[in-house]
Amino acid sequence: MLFFTIPGICSARMLGLWSSRQSLLGRLMPAPALGLILYGPLAFVCFTIFNFSLITIATTWIMFIVATLAMAKWRPFSGSLLSPNISNNSAILLLIFAGAWALLPASENYPYRGYGGLYTNDPLYDHVKVAFTDAIVREGMPLKNPFYAPAGERIALSYSYGWYIPSAIVKRLTHADGWESEIANSWSTSFSIIAFLAALACALSGGSAAGFWLIAVAAVGPLAPDLLPRLCGHYLAPLVALYPGNHGLEVPWLQLAWAPQHVFSALAIVVMLWMTSAVLADAAWRKRFIVAIGFAAAGAFESSSWVGGIAIVAATPVLVVAAASLRLGRQRIITFLKTVVPAVILCALLILPLLLVLTHGTAQSEQPRTMGFGIFETTDLEAHLGLHGTAQMVARIILYWIHFLPLSFGAIYIVGLPMMFLFRPQTPGERAFRAVAIGGMIGFLLVSQFLKSTIRANDLGWRAVNVSTMLLCTFAAIGLSQFRIRPILGPLGIASLALGLLATVTVANVPIPLTRPPEDVIALHRAYARQYEAWKAVRRYTKPTDLVQENPEGFADLPPWAIELPYHLFADRSAAYSCDGTARTYAFRYSWDENRRTGRMIASIFSNDPRVKYIKELRWTFNVKALLVTVRDPVWKSTVIEDSGVYRIVAHNDEYKVYIATVGR
Repeated sequence: MLFFTIPGICSARMLGLWSSRQSLLGRLMPAPALGLILYGPLAFVCFTIFNFSLITIATTWIMFIVATLAMAKWRPFSGSLLSPNISNNSAILLLIFAGAWALLPASENYPYRGYGGLYTNDPLYDHVKVAFTDAIVREGMPLKNPFYAPAGERIALSYSYGWYIPSAIVKRLTHADGWESEIANSWSTSFSIIAFLAALACALSGGSAAGFWLIAVAAVGPLAPDLLPRLCGHYLAPLVALYPGNHGLEVPWLQLAWAPQHVFSALAIVVMLWMTSAVLADAAWRKRFIVAIGFAAAGAFESSSWVGGIAIVAATPVLVVAAASLRLGRQRIITFLKTVVPAVILCALLILPLLLVLTHGTAQSEQPRTMGFGIFETTDLEAHLGLHGTAQMVARIILYWIHFLPLSFGAIYIVGLPMMFLFRPQTPGERAFRAVAIGGMIGFLLVSQFLKSTIRANDLGWRAVNVSTMLLCTFAAIGLSQFRIRPILGPLGIASLALGLLATVTVANVPIPLTRPPEDVIALHRAYARQYEAWKAVRRYTKPTDLVQENPEGFADLPPWAIELPYHLFADRSAAYSCDGTARTYAFRYSWDENRRTGRMIASIFSNDPRVKYIKELRWTFNVKALLVTVRDPVWKSTVIEDSGVYRIVAHNDEYKVYIATVGR
């Protein structure tokens, strides 16, 4: 955390958050977020051009610090950038509570041991991208796809992987495992978000109470699909349940547990709106904001092309309308354009290396669209209305705002939405921020309502709301800090907050079963735990750049999804074909027919009747140097692999065999 906080302190100095009227720690509360967001794009470009190493890590870190301190000498500073004016004691307590809050989402991704096996919560399945962290350290950048190598070709990764660079830096500096580094990065991201939002709430409210309320509001769980249906009973459950099969929208801590990269992208956008509001409120031109806004926009895109790319472009018209509502004079409009246009150009230059990677490969005709239009399904009430056609569509649009969002976000929405409009700004900076906050909240909720991604999951619709929930959390905290003077909103907010915290207690859990599970379940989880040692053995006999292969269906019965979780967490090696989910999702621009054929061919090698020609194809066409076979694989009792003369056993015990390619054909 300190590695990124120091650049953040320098960034805070550059932006003018170094005022004598503020406490030392109060003005540094945004620093962790600023460091992670603004340092990332510079690191991305430098690591892509000069590769990833200790030298480039140190060089970019020093370059960033020197550059920001040099820009801090530019005068004058803007007086419109919102910053908290709280005591050191309050700031210390807020930072401590923010650190404790960050343990909530981070703990959901920790592998727990019990009954001799390894147990993990469901969100860890969305962290198979731990392999990105390992691959950056192992092979450098631009990042090669660790999940799929069609015909042995090392292809570019079709994904925005900027969030994994801090994880890779942690791994390189500490020699921790990739999954350990990602948990640390998840905690740092969560801490940075809460520290920044608490600082923002304190700045807007003029006191520290809103910061403490923000930590409580951000900890609420969803009222649906579990809590309220249980409390309401059979007859009332349809009024508070989600639409059948609806994934729903998640509260901030659950979003961080599942997909911290998308939440981090949303944080970068909120920081960008925070800086943009200062530009809108200040008639003088500040060159520092060109750099800061451009870097923040690049950081948002590099962490999530859905949130920081598609969603922000789609939400921009609403943001423009919100800015226009300020009725700026001609001079301020010119100042705004002189700042934003160069910032957009700077952002485009910074993200160019990633754009080239994302467009690598040839799109195939059999692929489905990556995104499209579709109205988000809402609640069970929609189904019980019995409407069809246009009437159902209209009802779905209305229920999204008045029924679905309150059930999804609880106090965050119930208090935050009205408070955005009830809030009375005292300064031009507050007035400008409230305007862009309302625009951002509405714009990104509209994106979630009407746009969806179609590559395996609706990440666009599910994750775009993070910008809105962060802004709503901030204003909900302000509203709760003033509940004594708000006779209706206060009690309603306290009640919904209490229910939300109860929902979190019911959702958050340690995955180890309270009672001893069946023996077959215990055996499965013990095999899962032994994969850690098995992959250590594979790494002893292979080079970092070697392709290795395990059974892409070996742990398909590990709940809840058929994803080779042990490989993605523990291998630290690239595969020719990891499994259907990741091999297809992260190489979507390549032929899906060829992808499916490769998966079937490789899976057959681990069957009880492998064919020698496929073993030879795996070695000589796909250039796979090593195989890992476990006692769970049907091929375990067969000798076809070693008899083929293509691979030989170099390590084995009662649980696994490691095969290495023989020399020559």
